[in-house]
Amino acid sequence: MLLCCMPGVAFVPALLVCWSSAAFIISYVIAVLAGHVEPLVPYISDTGTKPPESGVFGFMINISALLASITMYIRYLLIEKQNESSHFVRSSCNMFTLCVGLMGCTGMGIVATFQELAVPSVHDIGALVAFGSGVVYITLQSIISYKSCPRWNTYFVCHIRMAISAISCIAFIPMIVFASKISMTKIDWTPGEKDYTYHFMSAICEWTVAFGFIFFFLTFIRDFQEVGRSEMRRNMERGERESQRQVSEASRRSWRKQKEQMANNEHLGIFSACGIQLAVQDFPAFWVSTQL
Repeated sequence: MLLCCMPGVAFVPALLVCWSSAAFIISYVIAVLAGHVEPLVPYISDTGTKPPESGVFGFMINISALLASITMYIRYLLIEKQNESSHFVRSSCNMFTLCVGLMGCTGMGIVATFQELAVPSVHDIGALVAFGSGVVYITLQSIISYKSCPRWNTYFVCHIRMAISAISCIAFIPMIVFASKISMTKIDWTPGEKDYTYHFMSAICEWTVAFGFIFFFLTFIRDFQEVGRSEMRRNMERGERESQRQVSEASRRSWRKQKEQMANNEHLGIFSACGIQLAVQDFPAFWVSTQL
């Protein structure tokens, strides 16, 4: 209900944030209660590997990928519209950022569709594409946000976006490094066993990057609120300009009509004056002829 009351298209990133958070939390709770994973920081993919949580995880992550694609496309259109008057970023750069983001959404779909234990190689490639492209996307968006200041963004929001991007980038590197050192593919990790430390550190970094994406999209809500307002404002300004144009046109027509009427009156006055003058000049001759 609250999402529907948001102005503009702010409900899109808000829905993305709520839905993605619910996808991670619900699948985690189900996996822990079913005894499929240990409660202490499993991989995100581990919480969606076995049924019944695998169905919930796959369905919700695919919807999250769709919502993320829609959010990124709206963000692309918004920047293009703002760029028409400000020219703060090249259109090709904006398009490249969108393509990187959509690539990350495709990776999310691969992760949701191919479970970790079923097709591990495809799942790992999808995860690498999703997290790698996501980190690049939010970094580029942070740079674009700085370029649009102060007209379209505040420096406070830009600082928050850049901080989230920096933390995600820093967490992404050890996530890959520690994951590459794990020599086995399993989901039921217990403390003290081989490679558990690598798994634990990599999982912490993975959750950090994932929620970094969520918090980053949360900062889009205010920007998306202005989409409907800006359109309404432009329509109002367009209507005011049209009204002023019509009033000006009517005033010009009235002025031309008055000018023509004044000119006609002047002509009539000249003709009347000439007639009176001729009548006065002819009156003595007419009077003499009548006397004779």
